[in-house]
Amino acid sequence: MRTIKRYILPLFTLVLITVGAAMPLAVSQMQDSRISSLREEFLLNTVNLTLQQDVGVSPVLRLIAGECNSILWEEETKLTEQDAIEAAKAVLTEMEAMDLLSVGDLALIRDAEGRAEPILLIGGDGSSALVWNCYSYSENVPYQMWIDDTTGKAVQFLVSSPTPRDTDAAHALVANWNIFFQGYYGIEIVSVKEESQDIDSGGILYQFVFGADLQDGLDVCELELKLFGGLAIFK
Repeated sequence: MRTIKRYILPLFTLVLITVGAAMPLAVSQMQDSRISSLREEFLLNTVNLTLQQDVGVSPVLRLIAGECNSILWEEETKLTEQDAIEAAKAVLTEMEAMDLLSVGDLALIRDAEGRAEPILLIGGDGSSALVWNCYSYSENVPYQMWIDDTTGKAVQFLVSSPTPRDTDAAHALVANWNIFFQGYYGIEIVSVKEESQDIDSGGILYQFVFGADLQDGLDVCELELKLFGGLAIFK
């Protein structure tokens, strides 16, 4: 299982980068001229950023569910690096309690060196959010998570998770994720759509789209969960 994870991790890291997520090196590479100009704009108008974060985690989930860019943030934050790391460990503990993590992996993550750095997310519509990119250097246990700077909630993650042996097992695991999402975010999942597909290299990529009522008076937001090769990827 550990060997499978080492081969699968690069594939899903690429997926995360494609949709706007970024590991530390990828974050720095995204600082092109367009994003630099956006950064200057938001530095001059931090009220916009503060107002959007004060209303809870829903705007951040909506932002990440769509197209967004990210840059390193060097200004004031609510959380410290250690706060963000502890928040990530806390949600991992909740996941483990619901059998959503691979057995024994939480202990390995706790023992590994953890890091976190703040990044600014900027949506195409001008929306924004501050999150902490948390990750560890454990080679055997892949782990990367975005923690919202205001609420301390995990709004995107890649974690090790049990590999479904078949479709029934995948559906059972997704049912547990469904319960977790509703309780953790205080939202209502109104629909679940499966978009699973066979992978050329073998196996099935189990992909599910959750229609979520974020309790913010807006339209249903689509949140995506992928399961493959001992990994769970959520955005």
